This record gives sequence, C-alpha cells and structure tokens, in this order.
Amino acid sequence: MNDLTNLYKQVEAELQTFLEKQFSFKEGLRTGQYTRIQKALLKKIRNQSLAQSLNPEEYGQRLTSGFNILNNLKNTLGDQQTWGGKPDDQIIWRHKAIEPRHYLGRDSVEPKIEYYELLEVASDYLSKPWMQLNEIDWIVLDSIFYKIFFEFRDAVLSGTHWGNPNFSFIFSDRTTEDYLKTKFKFQIYKWLLIYIFPLLLIFIFYISGLEKVTLAIGGAYILFLTFKIVFWPAGYFKRKREQKIFDSHMEQLSRLVKLYAYCEPPVLSPRILRTAMEKAIDQELPLPGVAYALLDRICQENDSYFFPFLEKSDHPN
Repeated sequence: MNDLTNLYKQVEAELQTFLEKQFSFKEGLRTGQYTRIQKALLKKIRNQSLAQSLNPEEYGQRLTSGFNILNNLKNTLGDQQTWGGKPDDQIIWRHKAIEPRHYLGRDSVEPKIEYYELLEVASDYLSKPWMQLNEIDWIVLDSIFYKIFFEFRDAVLSGTHWGNPNFSFIFSDRTTEDYLKTKFKFQIYKWLLIYIFPLLLIFIFYISGLEKVTLAIGGAYILFLTFKIVFWPAGYFKRKREQKIFDSHMEQLSRLVKLYAYCEPPVLSPRILRTAMEKAIDQELPLPGVAYALLDRICQENDSYFFPFLEKSDHPN
C-alpha cells in the first residue's frame, strides 16, 4: 500500500502543473470554497483509488476527470460569484434568498446559470461515485432547485407554460422594474388604440369634408363598441379563469421556494426534502431526475440529517 501511495504521489506531482494551469490548484493559494473542495476531492479520489488498488495510470485518469467535472460545475454556475460586493473566484456557490420581488422578474445580480449544462454536469458527477463529496452534492441540489424557480417563473410570466403569451414580459428585459413599466405602457397603448385613435381618425375625416368615410368609420366604431359591450361578460369570465390559472402557478412557485429553503445549510433533512419533492410531483412541478437520484444516494447514507460542509469521516458520532 505504501508503494502504491508513493506512486500516486508521483502521479500528483506530474499533474501538478496541469492542475495549477487548469484549476488554480496550488498549495499556497488563499483558502476558499474552491480550493477547499479541490483538496477534499484529491483526498477522496486518492483514498478510493487506493482501496480499489488502481494502477497509477487509472489514478491519473480519475484525477483529471474529477477535477474537470468540478471545474465544469464552477463554470456552469456563472463563474461570476461575489462576496462582500466584490468578485471572488474562490466561490463556487452560496445559498441565496429568493424574495417576493423575484416572483415578477429577474434580479440585476441573478447568477447566469446554464440550466441544461448544469444537469449534464450533475449527471456526469453522479455517475462517478468515487468523487462523491457532501459539499458537491449540496451545491448541485441547491443550485438546481434555485434555477428551477427562475426557469418556471419565466415560463409562467411569459405565458409559454400555459399557452397565453404575455407580451409585456416577452418584450421587456425581464427584470421586475422593466416588466412592470412595459406592462403599464402596453395598457396605455391599448387604451389609446381602442378609445382615442378611432375618435381622432373620425374627427380628421369629418373636418376634411369626407362625410361618407366619416359615417362608415363612425358606424364601424359604434358596431365595435356594441360588440365589446355585448361580449364584455364573456371577456370578464375569461379573465377570471386566466387569473385563477395564473394564481395556481404562483402557488407552484411558492412551493418551489419552500423546496429550495429546505436546502439551506448548515444541516439538511433528506427525509423532509424528499417529502417536499414528492409534494412537488403532485403539483406537476418540473423537477429533473438527477435531483431525485442524488437525493436517493444521500438518503441511503442517512435520511435524518445531512451536513454539506462535513464529510463522512468528520461527522459527529
């Protein structure tokens, strides 16, 4: 075993330049989340490989693959994390608050997470149990649930989720402030188009002496208003149905927020999180299979508590 350990150290030494260049892995680097996970990952892969008596070449392949996945995860989560208002490349992910204002649009500091790339990286990570770390498990779950909220919110506000396009949201920059401004502008434009522009057009033709055109347009406008009054009750009930559907989607968003809140560290309850996910299924919420698979793996170890920032060897008895 000692001979194999020495061989592994030679492999690590040979890979050191590569690790430094690709993943900022240096012993003297300022301690932070990224460096802490790198060192824990190196230890985990080494111990797993020793237990399986892998040859140095296989060990080197595992190291490269493991660090690639970690780096891909960091890049997928935006690579623009901040701490104390300043950029910090040591931060891979932190649990963030979802506030009421987020229900109606994007935040200026909302991280640019590539959702489908995140699912792909998560699947790759899940397929390699020899690199399992509690903190990576938590980062993947927490970031997936966080992103699902915003993906589902955009689908609801844009109307694509329920087949009723909301052009106010679609033509805004999708921030809360711009969405509300655009919605107000659209209401003004609609009011002008229906009630002011036709009357202005009729007046122009009237003062121009075009009586027949004026009568034709005036008659058409009166007929339009008559139909609008006659069919107002149908429109009213249609809006009520749409509002009811919209409110149900807002309730689904609230459930996603609760689900995400159960992932807040320092201690998670896998059992409660699993129950919340099952309720989300009943609400027909879009949860990816990789999240279930990852939580199942956590529950197999212990479904009562989960410490994201402690590995199994560090857990209290």
